Amino acid sequence: MDLYPIYRTGYIISREACRRYLEDGCRDRNLPPPPPDNLAEIPLPSVSDLKEMNDDEETTDDEETTDDEEVDPETGLPKDFDPHKWRLIRMAERYIGEGLAFYQSFRSIRKRMDPQLTKSLVILHHWKRRTSPIDEGLPEPWTTMFLPTGVHLRRRQENDVDRLRLQNFIDTCNAFIVHDELRATAGLKPDDFKYMVVTDKSVLYPSVRGREFEELLRTPELQQLYGLPAAELIYRLT
Repeated sequence: MDLYPIYRTGYIISREACRRYLEDGCRDRNLPPPPPDNLAEIPLPSVSDLKEMNDDEETTDDEETTDDEEVDPETGLPKDFDPHKWRLIRMAERYIGEGLAFYQSFRSIRKRMDPQLTKSLVILHHWKRRTSPIDEGLPEPWTTMFLPTGVHLRRRQENDVDRLRLQNFIDTCNAFIVHDELRATAGLKPDDFKYMVVTDKSVLYPSVRGREFEELLRTPELQQLYGLPAAELIYRLT
């Protein structure tokens, strides 16, 4: 158990940049449609939709009722139905689906890259917010892609080392886009990333797993990139 909190420095990538790079730059046609911009764009369920969702749940005689007062006469939905919460949950599901698709796509791209490039490419991780946006009533992603640049005992400001590692990631990823014109329009840019200092526990699984992950972290290139020995890297980044 750590005596002091451990912090990770790094960058989160905007959803728009991920989609632009993967769809336009890498021609990934398997991404799901983007979540709507506004909660109001998510349709409310019909009475039959709710009934189907509840079919698998056991209902006691006491729960079965036809009392008209418990149903909204305009929508036909139960009066205790919360449309805002319904839409928040549906939005969260779409964000999760989109995030998993980004994760799988970046994994696939990394596997197809020149092995010499991946040895010096910072490994993307998932980052999780401290609290669920649903609990806060916010239609925002709960998790997103995180590009770690260091492990520290104290919070610190962005510096040249962070920017250098970010630029290395951008250059390596953009090299995967074959055509120059497409790279210029769809490639990753520094403005697509936001610097953050987060707690060690909020950084989740990496986009490379298992033995492949451990072997990568034992390379001198990545040890130098993260500034930690292999054993410490494996402990901190898994």
